[in-house]
Amino acid sequence: MSINNSFTNKFASHRMNACFFPLMSIRNCAFLIANLFISILCSPLLYAQENRPPIYHSGEISHQNAHAGNPVTFSTTWSDPDDDFIVDVTLRYRNVNYDHWTEVVLDWVPGYTPERFEKMFVVDVFEGEYILQFRASDATEEEGPRIHTTDWQDAGTFYTKNYLKDMIGNEYLQTPEPSRYTIRPTLNITASSQEIFEGETVMLTAEAETDPQGEPFFFWNASIGHLHNWPYSPDFQTIFFTAPFLPGEDRIINVDGTVGDNLGYVGSDRIEILVKESGNTDADDPAPVISISTPELVKVPNPFQIQLEIQDFDKNGNDSTDSLVTDIYYRVFEEEYKPLRIGLQGKHDQIQASFPYPYSIPHIIKVVASDGNSQTVVYSNPITVEDSYKIKGWLLTPDRQPIPSVYVTATSQDGETATDQTENNGFFEFDLEEGSYTITPASPEYQFLPASMTVKSATMFTGFEFRFTGFNDTTGPVVSRIDIKPGNDSNIIHPFSNGKTKVAILSSADFNAPEDVDASTLTFGRTGDEESLHIRGNGRPNCRSEDVNDDGLLDLVCHFHTRVANFGQGDTEGILRGKTHDDIDFEGRDHITYPCFNFDVFATRIATWPLVNNILGVTSVMTCYDDDETAAKQVPSE
Repeated sequence: MSINNSFTNKFASHRMNACFFPLMSIRNCAFLIANLFISILCSPLLYAQENRPPIYHSGEISHQNAHAGNPVTFSTTWSDPDDDFIVDVTLRYRNVNYDHWTEVVLDWVPGYTPERFEKMFVVDVFEGEYILQFRASDATEEEGPRIHTTDWQDAGTFYTKNYLKDMIGNEYLQTPEPSRYTIRPTLNITASSQEIFEGETVMLTAEAETDPQGEPFFFWNASIGHLHNWPYSPDFQTIFFTAPFLPGEDRIINVDGTVGDNLGYVGSDRIEILVKESGNTDADDPAPVISISTPELVKVPNPFQIQLEIQDFDKNGNDSTDSLVTDIYYRVFEEEYKPLRIGLQGKHDQIQASFPYPYSIPHIIKVVASDGNSQTVVYSNPITVEDSYKIKGWLLTPDRQPIPSVYVTATSQDGETATDQTENNGFFEFDLEEGSYTITPASPEYQFLPASMTVKSATMFTGFEFRFTGFNDTTGPVVSRIDIKPGNDSNIIHPFSNGKTKVAILSSADFNAPEDVDASTLTFGRTGDEESLHIRGNGRPNCRSEDVNDDGLLDLVCHFHTRVANFGQGDTEGILRGKTHDDIDFEGRDHITYPCFNFDVFATRIATWPLVNNILGVTSVMTCYDDDETAAKQVPSE
């Protein structure tokens, strides 16, 4: 190393002395100035190692008319410009009338470019229009730290229908101009029975003939009543029809079927189902005896109990209660009765159920029991239905591992308290009255960030689930996310600059940086203990609130003296430390780039040329080394 330094000093001295010779000085000095000038101009391009986030291509659902209770497939495609791993691909959806999002993590599907992620699951939500969004993260390793997490990407809307529905089948697009040689498909619908009672179910089958070159698909609709799929017929060639409860006289209901072949033509058929009022089919067989008891008030979505007393005897006087089939329906206001529990076998004294709709108007329960020959129908008294108000949350470690068996207290504004203990998955839940509550977890083994949180109780459709982060090393600092030089991924630090470096402390769903952080305690630099915080003339820290990462949360952005931060050659990260107003220590780290430019001209300082100094902004030059320490380099400051 001493040989290299000696050679460097001689070489630099030679070039500097050459400036005093009449002919050589012009050429050498011009060469020196040009190298310095080009290196300074190009340094951001040479050393800004910008890593770019994943790119969103598409997102879709297999049926834009999804059906609550039936599985559908959601999929999305992404690519990464830096060939990083695409990870944590998530979808979320919500009803357009509510703020509550449901999130689902998707699975990677091999063999696709761009990369494909999808998941099949049941959309178990109430009827309506839903917004669909996707987002993803990237990482250099599948289990490594996440580099970026994209914003949520809109993928349009989809719709859900009732669990039992009046339309069912495959979505399709026909060829606009079918060939004249194509054989038109034909359809014939058969039913297990064309005369049924209210609430009974029949099987419908579509017998079709299509062109041998085609691919048959089926679609159904009913003028009233409910159609639902048979699991053993995924192509919807065979389905079930459940008759509705109708006031007054018997009624004929039309069920239409359609078959297509993907070649351009469709065939159709209609079957008529006679729906009779519930009653006895055998006058000698006594009808089942039923009594029903329901609560006067139900808070959705909490479950409730239906008390039943059922007994049945056949025509010979034998107890046939065990052979009963019981269906339970509910009705809201003047709507049709909808199924709540279908096909209960035998005797059931107590049924647990829950209403899927948050209507605040009376509900009626209808119970239909049949022994094969006769039916009995009973109705409940009106049930008042109200929204329940809850507060839900999680206690998780920084790596999202659950913290079980921790007591969490909810304190109302009047000082009343309720306590819950976290489950094995770290989840806690309070069923409360409407209002604001302070939620506080307490454990001798963990400290939590934030220490407490004040939230409003909400219904299941307007509330949200929040998270406390627990740290089992109660003596060490809590980890917080920071962003050095927000908006600039390269984070180039010029250590001899007289300027300041911006650092953002990022907020999250459970950490409000502008409110939680005591800015006067902040330190920042190569070790994290440097007292580099810039203080304004009024004696306050130079900090402000700003959403620097466009996640809808205000972050805390502070300015620090770059020189006092004391970064040096070899530093790769900046460390920020501080305290919250609850006196909890926290620490954040982010990468930095130390600019080391590859000059072929070396100098210690151009002290004799103040004009050039001022023009180029060169106030000092440092020497740093390659990893093998065989080539010296020099670094100008800002």
